[in-house]
Amino acid sequence: MKKKIVWKVLAGILTMGMVIGVASCGDTTEPNGGNSQDGSSKESEMQNQESGEEESDSQQQEEELPPLKLSVLLNADNQGGSEEYERMVQTINEYTNAEVTWVFDSAAEYTDAMVLRFSAQNLESVNQVSSLDANFSKACEEGVFWDITDYIDDYPNLATIPEIVRMNASVNGRLYGVPRARDLTRNGLAWRQDWLDNLGLDEPTTLEAFYKMLYAFTYSDPDKNGQDDTYGMALISYEGPWDMMQIWFGAPNGWGIDENGDLIPAHMTKEYDTALDWFRQIYSEGLVNPDFTEITESRDWNTMMQDGVAGSIADTLARGRYMQTYFDQNETGGQANMFYAVDMGYGYRCLPTEGFGGVLAISKKMVPTEDELRRVLQFINDLNDAEMSDLMEYGFEGIHYFITEEGYFQYYTDEEKIALGVTTGNYRNGFNQALAFFRTEEETAKRLKAVPETGIKALETAYMKESEQYAVPNYALSYLKNSPTYLENGKSLDDMIKKARLDYIMGTIDRAGLEARKSSWLAAGGQDVINEVNALYHGNN
Repeated sequence: MKKKIVWKVLAGILTMGMVIGVASCGDTTEPNGGNSQDGSSKESEMQNQESGEEESDSQQQEEELPPLKLSVLLNADNQGGSEEYERMVQTINEYTNAEVTWVFDSAAEYTDAMVLRFSAQNLESVNQVSSLDANFSKACEEGVFWDITDYIDDYPNLATIPEIVRMNASVNGRLYGVPRARDLTRNGLAWRQDWLDNLGLDEPTTLEAFYKMLYAFTYSDPDKNGQDDTYGMALISYEGPWDMMQIWFGAPNGWGIDENGDLIPAHMTKEYDTALDWFRQIYSEGLVNPDFTEITESRDWNTMMQDGVAGSIADTLARGRYMQTYFDQNETGGQANMFYAVDMGYGYRCLPTEGFGGVLAISKKMVPTEDELRRVLQFINDLNDAEMSDLMEYGFEGIHYFITEEGYFQYYTDEEKIALGVTTGNYRNGFNQALAFFRTEEETAKRLKAVPETGIKALETAYMKESEQYAVPNYALSYLKNSPTYLENGKSLDDMIKKARLDYIMGTIDRAGLEARKSSWLAAGGQDVINEVNALYHGNN
């Protein structure tokens, strides 16, 4: 069990005292101008002795620092009470030098209940907040939670949280909770590699190659059945593919920053218009299934590619894995492939997720001082060390998992657990909700090793990691939740632009009609939203 150095400030003060002491004793010259080696030696010996005593005192104070008492509220079902549960709690306490009261709330209305907790300040020290909505934003502005923006980089694991995730999880540009990680980039293009090979085409990672693939998949009989029965790309009513592909064309992710340094909605940019012109072209040329607005089920999307109706899907990279799994299980001979973006002339650009799933917010009422705040942040940081992460995610070795001869962890089967006498399978339920899942490379390297991924799953994982560098942030995300007009009319305003985009792609309106729709959006409150988010953005410098 490692020893924590909690009071970094204390060590700094002691060091400063030593420096001042050395400076005050720095004049060791004899009256005749010569150096007194004996005097210097004695003073050096005294300083070393004092330094050793101070260092010993510092270590003693660190070791004697009492356990941090705190409570943690998590959205999970865990009744506790079992021997394994108590062992887990004790192990966490010893590692983090804490006495933690774990509060689990499994109510389906957890997010709604949190609103009442915000207003009554009926909170624990650390609180899992799932939705960073207007209610959370209001609570932050009212001082319910600590602003941790200026503290988080003092903790090695938490310091690894990417800037784009901090931005997305912030309120008016300030961070009021430790984000809990989720995959940041997971979108891309999946296609039928067997069709591509049949036609002798290059992989569709550039605009030219992408267009050639869509056209050939539609008109060059890629499945070699002699029939005109295929489309280049499968679409459904879900609008995610348009969002993803317009970013490939250089359009902002929701909101960008214009040449004047102001926030600007994506649909007000020339890159957005360029993307829509291309979408309109591939629709008019029949390169996508024309009935896509009538297809609402995601499973039907997969079916179109599985059954050879269409040759590609722009969605998550997992679509490619789903396809390959289907081809393998059904021994169709089909082959899937994937990549995270198409270079439409702007380099690789990826539509990210928000990169987090809720935050761990620290109550100012329950944690009233800065010193206590720092200890709580150290506690959250320590939970993300390898030892704690493995414990909270996987349980105990010999009870929940074992290590194979190859050095990989593997869960026991239910039958094996019964044979071992393990009867409380839910003792660790919910503890992983307290993890941020951000950690240093050193801690990551210490974690239990899972059996290595292979095939297209390994490719998907590698691309998800590689594409993080191309994630395009939404610069207004932190501010929209505080725009009064957007809070009141945001959905209707968003729907106006979505409808205009779709009508333009399908040829229902022309360029003049599209510009008229944009003007209507501005008049309906869009201009107010632009003004409000920019006031917040510039006010935050």
